Amino acid sequence: MSVASCRTDLLRSRDLWLDARRGTAGVVYAAMLQRLLHRGRTDVPADHAELVDSIALATLDAAALLSGVAQEAIESCVEKMANADRVIVVYDLDDTLERSTDDLATLATILLTTGRLDKDGQGILLLNADGNAEGARLAGIAGELHLGQIRTGVVMFENPLGDCRAAGSFERVRSLVVIDHFMTETARAADVVLPASTLAETDGTVVSSDGRFTAIRRARAPVSGLTTGDVVAGLCSALGRPVHPPDAARLRAEAAARMGVAACDVESARSHGNCLARTPRHRVLPRSLRLDPAASSTDRFSYATLDGELSRKLRGIGLV
Repeated sequence: MSVASCRTDLLRSRDLWLDARRGTAGVVYAAMLQRLLHRGRTDVPADHAELVDSIALATLDAAALLSGVAQEAIESCVEKMANADRVIVVYDLDDTLERSTDDLATLATILLTTGRLDKDGQGILLLNADGNAEGARLAGIAGELHLGQIRTGVVMFENPLGDCRAAGSFERVRSLVVIDHFMTETARAADVVLPASTLAETDGTVVSSDGRFTAIRRARAPVSGLTTGDVVAGLCSALGRPVHPPDAARLRAEAAARMGVAACDVESARSHGNCLARTPRHRVLPRSLRLDPAASSTDRFSYATLDGELSRKLRGIGLV
């Protein structure tokens, strides 16, 4: 099944296409959740009435009117999700064109309340343009940066200035160092550019979007004679904060300790291409959801879609 306002490559093998207008997918998901609740196919605590109340307006009629998706298509999607042996939701974190208010939270709630969120082989697969974004998250280095508080920055393998809208965010950064193997827009704006080793010149580990560890073994020595780890270690020494010489196994052990797992588990997952074993956690309770059919990517990127702005104007003159 696919939920998108336009055709994509995935539609070649789809069983069902819900062509929701941009900015309204969250309403469609809320209607699906309401239908699942009505069928008694979910596990919602009796004292969590605020979740039920928050999606009370997301009826099939309302969702079909706002999104343009036929009621029969929404009902068919509910039927397939309720009776499927396995459900995997693929969500593209970088696709802002199709984003809508609480759409991901609603999808997560559907999986959570139907008991599919934490089961092996089921759940949500979050896609990201950065191939090792999941590895960065596990290592604890994927948090949000507040650029207004940063005066000196080191950018590695990223090109934030490739987006012209990001230029203003770097106005307060007085010194910028870039470590990369491409002369990107950010590298051109940097005070210092240091060479990085490519993936083919580096020993390391990549974690895929589904959490699988893959060992990377270098095919040749770096052209510069230094790996990225050597460059970072040299930079630390120059700043008066020397670190141990780069050692991939030691760094993995340190990362494992920060993640709260045994180093041997990381090495095993890396050797066999597996995911780390899931650790038991407290049950997550569903929360209330927000419905905003007028919200869309227009709020962030004015050129992306006119659907949200058009809805506002139609309401303003009393036509909606």
